[in-house]
Amino acid sequence: MGQTHTGIMKNKRKKKFEAKEEYFIRNGGILLEKQIVLSQGKDIGARQLKVLSSADIEKATNCYDPDFMVGSSFCSTVYIGILDDRIVVVKTPLHLEPDPDLVNRCLTAVSTAVEMNHDNIAMDWADRLSIATDIAYALSYMHNALSKPVVHRDVDSASVLLDYSFHAKLSNFGYSLPITPGDTSQKWPVVGTLGYIDPEYLKTQKVTDKCDVYSLRVLMLELQTRRRPLRMARYGEDLVDSFVLAMGKLNIA
Repeated sequence: MGQTHTGIMKNKRKKKFEAKEEYFIRNGGILLEKQIVLSQGKDIGARQLKVLSSADIEKATNCYDPDFMVGSSFCSTVYIGILDDRIVVVKTPLHLEPDPDLVNRCLTAVSTAVEMNHDNIAMDWADRLSIATDIAYALSYMHNALSKPVVHRDVDSASVLLDYSFHAKLSNFGYSLPITPGDTSQKWPVVGTLGYIDPEYLKTQKVTDKCDVYSLRVLMLELQTRRRPLRMARYGEDLVDSFVLAMGKLNIA
């Protein structure tokens, strides 16, 4: 006697669950093995990485809610979410079928990055915060310390240089423009880098110091999320809009 429709569906769900459990256990073992090899068998302690279950990831991203997306590429989608009261970034492949090569590359990337401890590798949060602070000081000088305020108009990651002490320097002043505070009567052609340009400037063509302040905020989001505003803009996405929408969904003020 053949199986009922309900029985067939239960078997399919069981097989899918067992497959997920198999991948979860296998990938966790591979990740642990990679970490042991990289650490040469030493105790990795707090640096040990944790393999999350699909249930954890679905909970963090509200079942991959499109409003939680903060970026994408030709092979993956990036979501922001909350897990154990922490903001996390989840990167998922576009193809649902498991790809052993892709899994191996991802596990190698994370296990290698966590072992790196060098001035030229794996920028930590303190370094990123220092970069944002340095550029904020540079813009404050341009806007307030000169005889006539100067607006940069092209603040982006490509305009940030790092010296040997890892201090950030603002560069690329080709679009810079001296302004008269309070005078917004004149309109200027919109210039700058896609993804960083102040929407108000796009709309009115009026140049104020707020143009740079907006671009600085985009740069800070870029440092925080490690997503590239220019690349996102080419795919029709906006980092600021994506981030604000995700934060609203997460009920974060």
